[in-house]
Amino acid sequence: MFMFSFYEMENEELEIPKLYSYFGICLATFFGGPLAGGVLIYKNLHVLNERSKGLKIVILFFIFQVLLFCFIIFLPKYFVNQIPNFLIPFLTALIVYQSSKKLFGEELKFREINEIKPKGNLKALGIGFLVLLLSSSIFLSFAIPMRLLSDPVEFENFLVDFADNEAKTADFNDHFFNLSDSELASYFQNDYLPIWYENKELIQEIKESDIQLSWDLEKKLELLDKYTDKRILVGEVFLKDYKNRHATYIEDINLIMGDIHDILRELEELY
Repeated sequence: MFMFSFYEMENEELEIPKLYSYFGICLATFFGGPLAGGVLIYKNLHVLNERSKGLKIVILFFIFQVLLFCFIIFLPKYFVNQIPNFLIPFLTALIVYQSSKKLFGEELKFREINEIKPKGNLKALGIGFLVLLLSSSIFLSFAIPMRLLSDPVEFENFLVDFADNEAKTADFNDHFFNLSDSELASYFQNDYLPIWYENKELIQEIKESDIQLSWDLEKKLELLDKYTDKRILVGEVFLKDYKNRHATYIEDINLIMGDIHDILRELEELY
């Protein structure tokens, strides 16, 4: 009985605390974000009596995770949607892997050579999901109200005024195909261009104001600015060709209209 107890004590003294493997850390990071990887790195460093270094890693990867959330939530959807779903988690896991390798790579290599088993990967994965759930819940509780408040009244008023002006030129196609060149020149000079010049001024007022716009609204404003420039260019190209008695304006305007349709498609993706 005594010998058995002594044998157990000897085994306990020889038992080496387990560490999370590279795979476990990367798995948690892939599904839980860099903060999950930072938590497992902290746990490993805590076992290796480097707790202060581990805390610094957690803080660093917490900031990293916040930046990722901001990137995903506040950047325009059309931009984020162009990024493959696996790319950000993969690159994040790669960064965490390199950090782990630098911090305790030699220790993990020693344990692998001596066939010391790491902690379970399922436990690492569970920690990853738990960290993701907690961090995303906290962040979204702040991000959603900010996103809802990101459409200022001034910008909404601008959109209304812009749309009202645009509606006044809704008969452009009818005029363009049915009026004579002299009548069309009068239409562009007296009706069409003044309206679009006014829209250009509305855009400039928003740009020069101190209104804080979200990324989506900034992109929308940028596209509306390009759209307005193209609409103005239609009238200016016609008047230039008409004044110089050229007959090439139809081809030029068709090219501009193609650009306008492309811009309108981009605007649709933002809604």
